[in-house]
Amino acid sequence: VRHGQLLVSSGVPSLDSVLGGGLAIGTILLIEEDVYGVYSNLLFKNFLAEGVVCGHNLFIASDKEEPSIILKELPCPLPNLSDKEIEEVITMKSMQDSQESMRIAWRYQNKPKQEVNNISQFFL
Repeated sequence: VRHGQLLVSSGVPSLDSVLGGGLAIGTILLIEEDVYGVYSNLLFKNFLAEGVVCGHNLFIASDKEEPSIILKELPCPLPNLSDKEIEEVITMKSMQDSQESMRIAWRYQNKPKQEVNNISQFFL
C-alpha cells in the first residue's frame, strides 16, 4: 500500500519505481511497442509470474498462444535463498557495478543510478 492505494508489482523492479511503487489494483496499463520490439512479451510474462508467486488469480487470453503454453514459459523463482545468499548476490552485483564505473564515460559517472527499494522475487 502506497499513497493509500493497493499496489501490485509489474515484475520489473525498475518499472515499479517509475510507476510509483507498482500498478494500482483495478487499473489497466497498456504497453505498446513497435514492430521491432520484443520487450512487451517479457514484461507480460514477468507480470504474470509475479502474480503467480503472490497467489493472485490470473485470467489469460491470447489469440496467438494457448494460455497453458504461456504459463509453462513463465520465469520461475529461484530456490529459497537465505538472506545471506541474497546479500552475497547484491554485493557481487555492486562490485561489478563499481568495476563498470571505471569504464563508463566520465560525463555519465556522476548521474544517479536507478535503485530498487525492496527485493520482491528473484527469477531465473
